[in-house]
Amino acid sequence: MFGKAVVVNRGDHYRSAIMLLAPILIGTVMAVSLWEWQFKTAQLKNPEELAFSAGTETFLGEYQGSPIHCLKISGSCIDAARERGFQKTMVWLGNSQLHAIVYYKTGQVNAPPAIFQHVIQKGIDLVTLSQPNANFQEQLVLFEHLKSQLNLQALLLPAVFDDMRETEIRNDVKTALDNPETISSLQKTAVGKDIVLRNTGQKISKDEDLIGLSHSLQEEVETWANHWLADHWAVWARRGEARYATFLALYDLRNWLFGITPQSKRKIVESSYQKNFSALESILSSAADANIRVLLYIAPIRQDLSLPYIAGEYSHFKTEVEQAATKYGANFVNLEKLVPPELWGADHPQNGEVVDFMHFQASGHGIFGQKLIELIDDTFLAEES
Repeated sequence: MFGKAVVVNRGDHYRSAIMLLAPILIGTVMAVSLWEWQFKTAQLKNPEELAFSAGTETFLGEYQGSPIHCLKISGSCIDAARERGFQKTMVWLGNSQLHAIVYYKTGQVNAPPAIFQHVIQKGIDLVTLSQPNANFQEQLVLFEHLKSQLNLQALLLPAVFDDMRETEIRNDVKTALDNPETISSLQKTAVGKDIVLRNTGQKISKDEDLIGLSHSLQEEVETWANHWLADHWAVWARRGEARYATFLALYDLRNWLFGITPQSKRKIVESSYQKNFSALESILSSAADANIRVLLYIAPIRQDLSLPYIAGEYSHFKTEVEQAATKYGANFVNLEKLVPPELWGADHPQNGEVVDFMHFQASGHGIFGQKLIELIDDTFLAEES
């Protein structure tokens, strides 16, 4: 009536559990071993440099031991500018073109230090902030934040077509949203409101792995585990680099599978383009309202190879940028052909090199810096003389 009793051998339970757990344990051991091998046999590069072609290095200028060029807002550039005590400040925002030097040799410098040395003679400081693939939405956040922190008089701002595809706000830039003045300024425009809404739904945790877990038991346990592992396992302390390297490896795998190269024609992503262009207009409008002079320029790009853009789309972009500058009273110049072909990066894809359309050699930075100095003199400093 009640059925037959089934006798279960406890040993069968153990064997089943072992069979289930064995693949997980083996996979974990293999993954840990792979990480250990990777870090022991190869020196992982700075995450900001992983996409550089061979021989390209980051250079961040200083003045009397004080930083004048930073990759992060959480760096010391803002504090250093305050300590230098200049009454007026110029800001230069951009992507990796500002900090990368192709075929770098010790003693070489890029453009920001030369421009800094020039403008301080007029009593004006220069703070340069650059991030790889920086988009206008990020630069809107940075501009509004820096405007609240420093006495801004002028802004140098490049327009890079490729970066119009980017739409995310990186974690370091998000820290500016902790500042109520930055939030208030951003909320004056539709695109600024959208940035705030998309990026302040949850508080940025001090540990980037624990975003959204503030004050929870999980945060306490994982914080302890993270610290313990970082103290006892060197690889764990560099997990951020490993995550970035893994992402880049998957990105390269996708490109290989679909035959995508740096020379492949890339169509615009319309939604991202519109958000970034709206952010550009917000920067120009905000600067005009604050009487901050702007030099908006089309960034240099190599000209000896077919550009990785749809020609009509790129032409339309340049026209729209120039029209926006005119609309908001900014100075505009097209510098796309400024740096000669021989001063760029790798150009031999048949030898396995990555063709570089964005970064150039130190001599190219010399030409770039000198041209910007001339433009600054004509636009920003004419009234200072």
